[in-house]
Amino acid sequence: MKKTLCWVILALAGGLGWIAPAWGAQPEQTGTQNGPHASGFTLLASRNFSQLEQIASALQRDYESGLMTGDNYLDALGNFLPQEQHLSPVWQGHVEEWVKLYPMSYAAQHTLGKFYFSYGWLLRGNEYAKNTTQKQFDDLARNLGAAEKHLLNATTLIARPFPSYCLLIRVARGLSNSKTNDYFVAAEKADPSSYWSKREFLIGISPKWGGSFEAMDEFMIAARKKPMRPEGLAILERDALFLKAETWQNMERYREAATLYRKAYHARPVPASLSILVEAADIAKKGGLTDLSIEIYGEVIRIDPQNTASRNQRGHLLETEKKDLAAAKADYLASAEAGNHWAQNRIGWWYMTGTGGEKNFDLAKKYFTQALENGNKNAGPNLEQLARLRKTHR
Repeated sequence: MKKTLCWVILALAGGLGWIAPAWGAQPEQTGTQNGPHASGFTLLASRNFSQLEQIASALQRDYESGLMTGDNYLDALGNFLPQEQHLSPVWQGHVEEWVKLYPMSYAAQHTLGKFYFSYGWLLRGNEYAKNTTQKQFDDLARNLGAAEKHLLNATTLIARPFPSYCLLIRVARGLSNSKTNDYFVAAEKADPSSYWSKREFLIGISPKWGGSFEAMDEFMIAARKKPMRPEGLAILERDALFLKAETWQNMERYREAATLYRKAYHARPVPASLSILVEAADIAKKGGLTDLSIEIYGEVIRIDPQNTASRNQRGHLLETEKKDLAAAKADYLASAEAGNHWAQNRIGWWYMTGTGGEKNFDLAKKYFTQALENGNKNAGPNLEQLARLRKTHR
């Protein structure tokens, strides 16, 4: 690991004289199905290969001319297949036909490699190793091997095959082979200012994959010296902290995990990262760190006043742990007025039972009715109970 890391740091330090391309769109636009490539997997499903290839060729031209970064090209190519859970051998047949009709198509060959990669992990499943069968492991290895073959074929079809090398880093990690560093160096050569290649390598040197915090820290020191796009560097800083937080969480070190999840959000404080701050609050709550959890939920709510889930969580802690019914009621009411059915049912119950000092059957009916209309399963029985109580209080 140390020898590998030293070579990677040398590469990151710019010893090979790589030149960064022009700045591009934010990497956080990844995974979206927007723009001219949005219908890619629809065209593949209908086997409209000529139009599919037109889109693929246009994307490749944009990438090769510098109008599209390597990060965004990787994202765009990802839209030629549906999400992993929807994959099947039918899709394999479609992509193989695309490759057969257009054997020099980089997008087609890359997509076939991506199919095998994603399908292999789908067959392997998400369970821990102890709950995974040998057949599942064999299916993964066989498909990752096929993915590596087709992705390597793809790398011969264009001058800077950045997307394929990024995926090859993941393939090598899944196969636990020694090629991870080679693929990373190749990806960096194709686009040294990129985010995705560094992220994939960073994951591989995290404790989950046999690495260490020290290796991650050394890698980040080197990465900061590269001419990365500012957005990408900020997201990489966020991801490094997130990976560390995840490690502490798996060790049930909840305070350390919550603290680092919180720092991860602040490394890139944009709406796309807010779920990480929510995770910090949730982990603090799981660890019994009530005050810290309330504090972080409060931060989430200040950033996003319409975040009803965080209002509900904070309200529940205020109610059950701090016994501050007035503050809890304020959270429940705000969440209920924003349309959250759990809060509507909860505050309806409070008004029906007089919890918090105010019994009001009319308000109870109002909130139970809203909760029922919004799909709360407990609101119906609560309305029936309220009707019975009204009869006894006449």
